Amino acid sequence: MALFVPFQGVRYRVGDAELSNYVCPPYDVINDAEREALLNKSADNIVAIELPSGGDGRYDDAAAHLAKMLASGLLLPDKNNCFYVYRMDFTTELEPAFIEGVVGRLKLEPVESGVVLPHEGTYKHAKSDRFELMKSTAANISPIYSLFSDPLGEVRSMIRAAAERVPAASVTVDGVTHSIYPVRGNRAKQMTDAFLEKTIIIADGHHRYETALNYKAWREQLGEIVDDSHPASYIMTACMPLEQSGLTIFPTHRALLNPAGFDRAALFGAIRDVFEITEVEGRSARQALGSRSDPNETSFLYYDGAFCLLKLRPQTDLSKLMPEKSDALRKLDVSVLHSLVIDGVLSGDLRADAAQIKVFYTRDFDEATELVDSGAACCAFFLRPTKVSEVAAIASGGERMPQKSTYFYPKLLTGLVINKM
Repeated sequence: MALFVPFQGVRYRVGDAELSNYVCPPYDVINDAEREALLNKSADNIVAIELPSGGDGRYDDAAAHLAKMLASGLLLPDKNNCFYVYRMDFTTELEPAFIEGVVGRLKLEPVESGVVLPHEGTYKHAKSDRFELMKSTAANISPIYSLFSDPLGEVRSMIRAAAERVPAASVTVDGVTHSIYPVRGNRAKQMTDAFLEKTIIIADGHHRYETALNYKAWREQLGEIVDDSHPASYIMTACMPLEQSGLTIFPTHRALLNPAGFDRAALFGAIRDVFEITEVEGRSARQALGSRSDPNETSFLYYDGAFCLLKLRPQTDLSKLMPEKSDALRKLDVSVLHSLVIDGVLSGDLRADAAQIKVFYTRDFDEATELVDSGAACCAFFLRPTKVSEVAAIASGGERMPQKSTYFYPKLLTGLVINKM
């Protein structure tokens, strides 16, 4: 049973025209230059809290900065418990699109409960960073992004009704307009009731969800949590219905950061029995990646100064090559790439170089090729986007894709609503 409840969200008390100076993208897509640019807009931009810099004291500095903004009234909690309907308006392939969902507190459940389902693996370092920040601030600075099925449209009708009103806050950043609409009282109770039978799929925020579980356990050990009413038993979550056309996933490409002695001939020799390898003229490389005649075939693009399309041979028996994976995972390009190439051949048959392999992830096609051209990477692999239905199938089956398999677009803004615990 998914327990999804309203809360007193903490929000910037500035006008919409000023709000762009205070919000930021998710922490894991911000580089150092972008962080500096955000702080140049305002020293009180939420990035100062969500992505603190400096030494060991940076988390305490973030907590002190958050306390200062609360004391000054720049950030204030709403007077009532609310859900926050969240709408994003954007353009994709020159067509207007939108996504609507709702932000609330989602009760933390262990993954094995089957109530909240992950679809990707996580990194220990990222969870350690988020844990220290959560310990210092006692807050969810940004919501995780989740999906749920609403086949009869019960929740969507509630969301739609709220989004027809004037938003409490609205801001346009990088061509995407983000708007929130508080829902309180009896309407909020109806929304909680509608979620009771839902299963929640984590789309973006796996590290923060697992961190929240660790944070809850830590506060339980301190004796601060005695029942499920404690705010730290929940995590701020944006829940988006699966049944909307605006849901968009971009691919995340992989560049291998120069293992010494990498040998293209050795790689191709090791995979030639499994993949058809076809050279592709550079100007048509992107089109080759997206021009499969059979939507069910597995293929991805390889680059090391020249492009090749790697296409799984039709007779390949993946049940033998990937016996530990389900049929759903065997159909995913990214899963096949990792199982048979990156974690397979490169970390197996070519094991002499495996210890030096580091994967750089990017959504930018040109950035990946530039890394190769500059010599920073030995090769790059380019993928097609995973489908939303595939994410749901993998999560529902209790499995996980390789890290960075999905890039949901648009990203939720950080700083529209904060959850204090």
